Amino acid sequence: MNTKLFTFVKPVPINSTLGPIDRKRIPRSGPKVNDPRTIELREFKAKMGMTTEQLASALSKGSKEKRISQETMQAYLQGYIASDQFIDSMIIRIREYVAESNPAGLKYANMSMKEIIDGWFASLAIDPENKDLGCPWRRLGKIVGKDHSTLFRWYRDNRKPRSVETIMKIEESINDHIVSPQSDKLIASTSL
Repeated sequence: MNTKLFTFVKPVPINSTLGPIDRKRIPRSGPKVNDPRTIELREFKAKMGMTTEQLASALSKGSKEKRISQETMQAYLQGYIASDQFIDSMIIRIREYVAESNPAGLKYANMSMKEIIDGWFASLAIDPENKDLGCPWRRLGKIVGKDHSTLFRWYRDNRKPRSVETIMKIEESINDHIVSPQSDKLIASTSL
């Protein structure tokens, strides 16, 4: 009778001298990654602060052609161009989009995040150095509906949010607050 129920196999190390294999993801690029049309697509996306999905959606609006999917847009941004005719039509759509809509995102294209947030403080008449009424970052965060630490990180790192729409929504809430100011008093510690 066999009393051995399990057979164990000795594990073989992947690379015992070097340790585990580093699996860094290397982004790939297509054969036409340096094509002027691909570069124009990427520059427009970066300038507008759009995500790939937002860019695909913006270029699909009002188009008589087939809707552009996020995956197709990403492939074209990486240089995987299947049809020269299709990318030419996308470039035409971009130029029409800019001419027709005069996107508000272009306002922020050449501004740093520090300049944008300084403008928010100025328009709300909040002194970022004066802490007498509580933390100015908390006051700004309460008015715009964003976490104060997120706003501070954007300022400190001079890093814009992923989408320019976030900045536009914050601008809209600031304009609404200026038109009809609500109590922006922060509930500070009562020991002051």
